[in-house]
Amino acid sequence: MSRLGLRDAFLRLDRQPRLFFYTTSSEKFAQAQFAFQRSGLSVTEFESRHDPYREDEEGTSRELLTRAIEEICETVQPAASTLFFVEDTSLRIDALSGPTSEVPGLHVKDWFARTSFGELDRQLKAAGDVRTATVKSDIALHVPNLEEPLFFHGETSGVVANAPPGFQASIEHPWLRPDSFNGWLVPDGSDYPLGGMTVEESWRYDFRAKALTELIGRLEEYAAVLNLPTAASTRRVKRLRMLEPTLFSDDRPTFVVIGPTCAGKTTFGNRAAKPSEGREPMLHIEASDIVRTFDGGPKASESPLDFALRVLGAHGFDVAARRIVDEYYGDELRTGAVITGFRTIEELLYVRSALSMTRVLYLDAPLRTRYDRFLQRRRSADDTLSLEEFKRLDLDQGSFGLLSAGSQLADVRLVNDQNLDTYFQQIEAILAGAPAENIPGFGGTPAGQRADRAQLFRCLQALRASGRPLSTDEIESWTGEQGAAIRHNNANKILKRYPALVRRLDSGGTRIRYDVTASGLAYLSYVEQYLASGPAERA
Repeated sequence: MSRLGLRDAFLRLDRQPRLFFYTTSSEKFAQAQFAFQRSGLSVTEFESRHDPYREDEEGTSRELLTRAIEEICETVQPAASTLFFVEDTSLRIDALSGPTSEVPGLHVKDWFARTSFGELDRQLKAAGDVRTATVKSDIALHVPNLEEPLFFHGETSGVVANAPPGFQASIEHPWLRPDSFNGWLVPDGSDYPLGGMTVEESWRYDFRAKALTELIGRLEEYAAVLNLPTAASTRRVKRLRMLEPTLFSDDRPTFVVIGPTCAGKTTFGNRAAKPSEGREPMLHIEASDIVRTFDGGPKASESPLDFALRVLGAHGFDVAARRIVDEYYGDELRTGAVITGFRTIEELLYVRSALSMTRVLYLDAPLRTRYDRFLQRRRSADDTLSLEEFKRLDLDQGSFGLLSAGSQLADVRLVNDQNLDTYFQQIEAILAGAPAENIPGFGGTPAGQRADRAQLFRCLQALRASGRPLSTDEIESWTGEQGAAIRHNNANKILKRYPALVRRLDSGGTRIRYDVTASGLAYLSYVEQYLASGPAERA
């Protein structure tokens, strides 16, 4: 039953939500105004000479309402900064509908305008006199600073009356009248049409009343939040003083933890977020959570990989880092943080350019160890991947650029192949700044990775300097002019290992050539700026 009555939060508290209803229907607004007034809150009708949005009836009700809110925010000023809602009514007549289709559905207004009670009665009797029907109301509420609208739903099931309505319209409550479907529908639990009831009686059955009551309940919560006492809230200081270090800085390091799946990145962040003896808790930010804040999150049929590629392609490969630094956390990062889940070199480059105290840690573990951890943490048997599929996951993650070259770009590296207690001890020692030689498995970039970095760096330098694709013979020639030549077969081997950093061009009749990608250019910038001894181990 819908609750119709005064709400204490709307009467007692000082600050109240200010709400607008965008609708072309005076009857809908009258019903909403009645509901809000009886609750103790006011609602304002949007007044315009033109409809605030097109009533596009294609798609689902939620899709229609979402498009309506987007259009209002784009075309009506200052709608985007206000609290407003839109409503849509739909109808399902069971005898005329199918398993996956509703008649008249969202087209109820046009359908009712051209359909008489007698015509509908004949159609129902021809279909076996199945007279059941359901009327639905969907409301979408726009809340500034929320990317997606909030939805509220109400519905009323019943039967189409056996005879046309014989009552008069309510003058005081114009939505209760015989010349709407309310006059034809007898709700379940009643023996009288909805449109012919008194307003008090109708409120327990009315589909739109149910949705409005849900909305009012949410606004009651908002009123309570608007009036929170000072002790119940805090103001975030989130703007970052980009590249303006103070002379005496108390900044704590921001650890960027990278590595393959199940190496222990999230565990590192979760451990850092908990206080321990002699250490305050640190902010833990998972980059994949940040990516999911874009474009409404992944679609139902979209894999995490495809969604990430879509977001990065639309917003830039450093988008998660920009949102972390510039929009969400800002100065909070200066008090110490752990960022996990970066996939691109561009993200690493952006964070390092903004935060001078960035320290990059590459976590690693043997493949079999990581696969065993994956099997242990899976949610169900359906989550199981074969070892080969797990290897493919590594390749997919590496295709973004960072993980394939991450061990070369990190300040330090940790092999996480021990038990959990040992790993926790390693994490605490790293966060405390203990010397690398005192932490088992912890240290600088291995010699083999340093050698790869040197060769890869010089090959990419050649491609960037030429401004065009080069064959490995041409790379050998260019590097020879600058110093020790990188033999063409060695250039081919090193470039084949990093497909995210170079494009391999094979035209069939000529030698294979390579062209540097945007991620490859980011790799060069990173090595030049942050591994400045060119590409040797960073001090």
